[in-house]
Order: sequence, then C-alpha cells, then structure tokens
Amino acid sequence: MKTKIISIITILFIGVAFNSCSKDNVVEFVSTGEWKISRYYFNGADNTDSYLQTHENYLLNLKMGGDFTETAVVNEAPYGVSGTWEVTAEGKVLRLYDSYNGTREYDITYTSAATLKIKK
Repeated sequence: MKTKIISIITILFIGVAFNSCSKDNVVEFVSTGEWKISRYYFNGADNTDSYLQTHENYLLNLKMGGDFTETAVVNEAPYGVSGTWEVTAEGKVLRLYDSYNGTREYDITYTSAATLKIKK
C-alpha cells in the first residue's frame, strides 16, 4: 500500500514536471512584448547596418491574445501593419498573419528574457 502511494505521488510529480515544459510556456515566453532588430542576416552575411538604415525604428509588438503590430520607417515612409500571431510546431515556429504580407513563418532558434532569435 505504501509503495502504491509513493508510485502515485511520483507519477503526479512527473506529470506536473512535463506539463510545465509544454509549448504553452513557450507561447507565454515569446509573447513578452516589443522586439527590436539588433542583428539582421541575409544569405548568411550580416546586413544589420543596411537593413536598419532602410527600416528605421523597426518594432514588432507581440500582444497577449494573439494580436501583433509591426512598425518602421521604410525608405523614409511610415510602415505599419497589424494582424495575428501564434507559435506553432511545439514552440519552434513563429507565424505572423496580416492582410498586407499574408502569412509569414519564422523558425524560433533561441529565446530568453531579452532575446528572440528567429530565422526565415
């Protein structure tokens, strides 16, 4: 009887431990708000300076509930879209949808409290 109680407690603990690592936590973590570009690579080369010159003040704001806004000054003209976002593929893909760009998918390569690295 004592062995069964310990086994049930162990199973419950394992279930809670695995559940706390679910993809829902990735969604919560990725949805921390405003993101700015600090590095931009194109065809493997660092093109951060040229990208930021043509996309001034770029800001991606991922909001709770699945809405997003994306703003910048592109080639001296204001740019802004809004749409919906989600994390798919068990926390490995960030999907953005808006009526201007359609659906865009980015592989999530790294996340931390201050960093979101995505790759197209």
